[in-house]
Amino acid sequence: MEEGTFPALETLERILDHTVRTMEAAKAQVFDIAEQAREESRTVEEELAKLKREIEFLIAENDRREREYRKLRQRLVEVSRNFSRYTERDIREAYEAASEMLATLQFGQEREKLLRKRRDELEQRYKNLLRTIDKAESILLQMSVVLDYLKGDLARMSEAVQSALSRQLFGFKVIEAQEEERRRIARDIHDGPAQSLALALLKVELVEKRIREGDATLAAEELRSLRDILRATLADVRKVIYDLRPMHLDDLGLVSALARHLELYRREGLPSVELHVVGEEQRLTGPVEIALFRIVQEAVANAVKHAEARLVSVEIAFLPHVVRATVADDGKGFVPEKVREGRKTYGLMGIVERAKLVGGKASVLSEPGRGTIVTVEVPRDVEAEAGE
Repeated sequence: MEEGTFPALETLERILDHTVRTMEAAKAQVFDIAEQAREESRTVEEELAKLKREIEFLIAENDRREREYRKLRQRLVEVSRNFSRYTERDIREAYEAASEMLATLQFGQEREKLLRKRRDELEQRYKNLLRTIDKAESILLQMSVVLDYLKGDLARMSEAVQSALSRQLFGFKVIEAQEEERRRIARDIHDGPAQSLALALLKVELVEKRIREGDATLAAEELRSLRDILRATLADVRKVIYDLRPMHLDDLGLVSALARHLELYRREGLPSVELHVVGEEQRLTGPVEIALFRIVQEAVANAVKHAEARLVSVEIAFLPHVVRATVADDGKGFVPEKVREGRKTYGLMGIVERAKLVGGKASVLSEPGRGTIVTVEVPRDVEAEAGE
């Protein structure tokens, strides 16, 4: 590319390069915070272990002193009652011994109280440090996702933008859709499994505490709660995996994968979604199946989230040379031309561009108050890449 040919592209590259450098610096700072918190947590953990040992020793020593003090008190009572048997010196020595042991015991008890308070403060500080480490690691994970995208795709983005200038920003819009998908994945992992695992870690600490305290009943309750958290986490992870690539699509084909996907809407009590099949169902090539699945997925999601539809109908028609997918809803509808003029049109653009990638075509018919019909036709045999 000749210098100055595409000033918009050069500006974008400078912005992206600056963004990468800024995020790398921020990531390094977050990493330093995590490492400092981790090092401090190890120091606190060692101090806490040493303090607990000291408290255990002091408790045993105070118990011994208390038993010794009771003996000295008994001795003082005995010599005080029997003046004829004991001298004044014996009484004075018994009194001084009891007083000295009482002072020693009180000092030990006060020190035990201070040490217990210090232990509680250290335990709270240790938990706060663990939470700081978890949060820092979560932020690092999200920043790594963004940085990997920016650094890994920077060269390809330059080529895509050049092509977009001559093809009405087609390539750029595809990359924007990829970025949005990656942000969604990072957000889903952070809000779902990552939070659940952090809670599970706290539960493990509670179980350890209950076991140390010898409370098997409460420990068992915490373990049951931990089991429920891990089950929910596993379900969240499976959902993220399903969103990335529905395994039923590879194993059972387009219709079965759509049926399972639409069943999720019915389970969650969302608007009624119907699936109809026209013609004899047949397996399609991989690019066609994934393209049609993603198109129907996007169209149904738009109907549910934005159109406020009460009924969504999906039809898959196996025709001699093409496969036609139709998604119709009774939602509030819109004016397609006005939507295309706006900025937030990635849903509709994604449908159109996916159809083009497999040699097909898409149309969107809609009117305010009269619902929307999305129709896509693609050839049955396609070798091109449909993309995820």
